[in-house]
Amino acid sequence: MIKTESAEKTYAALKEDFIIYKIKVRDFFAVGDAVFISDVYYLESAKSLQLTVRIKNNDIKQILGESVQKTPFKLFLSVFTKEGQDEKGAVCGNSARIDPSDKNAFGNDESRYRYFVYSFENVEIDYANSTVELYIFPGDEENFPNEEYAMARFTIFDINMPKEKLPAKKFGWN
Repeated sequence: MIKTESAEKTYAALKEDFIIYKIKVRDFFAVGDAVFISDVYYLESAKSLQLTVRIKNNDIKQILGESVQKTPFKLFLSVFTKEGQDEKGAVCGNSARIDPSDKNAFGNDESRYRYFVYSFENVEIDYANSTVELYIFPGDEENFPNEEYAMARFTIFDINMPKEKLPAKKFGWN
């Protein structure tokens, strides 16, 4: 987990009342099994969402070519919060695009996998009305951030997604 400055300040103020949820993503594979989402945490108290993206180096090289960059893709979160329906019955609401604020990478080109941990700040999830999706694009994608050109899309949270409340102490905050 990335301990962002805003999350650490919020934890210092709240201590035991700092709320973290681990979200269990239902469909966590994309591009066959070349891209995998794991360890999704919503630091509700800090309005921060953090997740890990695992990529298979060989598969990504086949998709993107041999010149895979250190960060082979770009990504963003889309948070849609439903607010009702219009007179024709279409769902209305607010949508926000959130770019990552921090990231850490593990592994290298010679490893079987590489892992990227991303942190997104100012993520507000209304548990009954929000849908959070992650869009991943090839790193040199000229159509970024046009959603229709994404190489992978994951639903990170919706009303039916199971979540588990965790103590902040589990992550070394004390």
